Amino acid sequence: MYQSSHLNIKENVSNYGSQMLLQSTLYSRLGLPHMANVHCELLLDCYGSSCPLDERIRAIGRRAFMLSQSGRYSDAISTLDMIDPAVHKSLKYHQYLVLCNGIIKFKRAIRRYDLPPMCSSGLSLTRHRSDWSTCTHLLTTLKPQPATDPSSTPLDPELSFLLHESYIDYLGSRGSYSEAFTAIASLARSLKEDGADILQRVNVLLMKADLFRKVGKPERGFGVALRAASVSYKAKLMPSLWAAVGLLANILNGLGECASARRLIEGVVPQAIEGTDNLLIGTLYSHLADSYMGLADPNCDAKAAASPSSSPSSSRSTAANVAKAELYIDRARECYKKSGYLAGECEQLMKKAIIAKLRGDEKLAEEWAQNHNRVWEEGLRAIEE
Repeated sequence: MYQSSHLNIKENVSNYGSQMLLQSTLYSRLGLPHMANVHCELLLDCYGSSCPLDERIRAIGRRAFMLSQSGRYSDAISTLDMIDPAVHKSLKYHQYLVLCNGIIKFKRAIRRYDLPPMCSSGLSLTRHRSDWSTCTHLLTTLKPQPATDPSSTPLDPELSFLLHESYIDYLGSRGSYSEAFTAIASLARSLKEDGADILQRVNVLLMKADLFRKVGKPERGFGVALRAASVSYKAKLMPSLWAAVGLLANILNGLGECASARRLIEGVVPQAIEGTDNLLIGTLYSHLADSYMGLADPNCDAKAAASPSSSPSSSRSTAANVAKAELYIDRARECYKKSGYLAGECEQLMKKAIIAKLRGDEKLAEEWAQNHNRVWEEGLRAIEE
């Protein structure tokens, strides 16, 4: 990159567009989306007149996806809509922009209509009914086909992968786990045959591990997530590493290894915060809160189990762990709210209600339950508007 910059400046090669896009990709994979966005802005503002139209459109599309990653879906769609209508006269560019727009709207719809898990704690939580009509309409418009069908592959391979990734996310959110496993297997075979990018192969591993977790087989997902974390660490794919660590921690929490899960998450949260992916940060905070709630149970920690549970020090430790869990639940809720993930936000309110009920404060628990119902109903009304 240094040599290409030197040649661009000294020999006036005027190849700044490709260089800026490459630098943007590298910063994105290192977990620095701000720097990735800055290089896209440099391309558009400083070298837009000398760059090919294809590179300018790609930079705009990348900026839109980075905005959607932080939950700013409306800004992302507006960024794409502000492109000169004359660009749409070219079929190639028109298809690229329509696909970018469709994928962003599809991701937003999945986040909006994904249902939060319900609990059986006796709280008056509304049994929500999800409306997937928006997702179904977008899915019909985008028409994702099996990854092994070459005739269905969009012009841009990066967008092709994002489309299949979103489709798998959609299947998992709807509970169609068998179809999701089939889609993952098909996508993995296609990537292996094409010698695809390592980032895409790691993301397939993460999707597979997460699906094992959803179907109640965390032990099988542990090895897959561990492999994804190892490959991500070696290749310096930091966002993928943070997501893999979050999956590992979630599985460890389910196995009762709460202390190990807490150490894992606390090791990556500071870096993940710099990445500004609100959905990922919220997920990590949620898992961290689960770890602290597990540590509040004396049976989760061997040292605590060996000591009398009724001792004053044990009681103080339990109260401190519950307080930290509530702190991270609040942080997770804020991140989910920024990312537009309504189900995640409601799940955190549900956790607050359960904690209040465990403390014996029935009135506060019911208030949190009513707050949960209110947030869900307001979110649905906002979607319909």
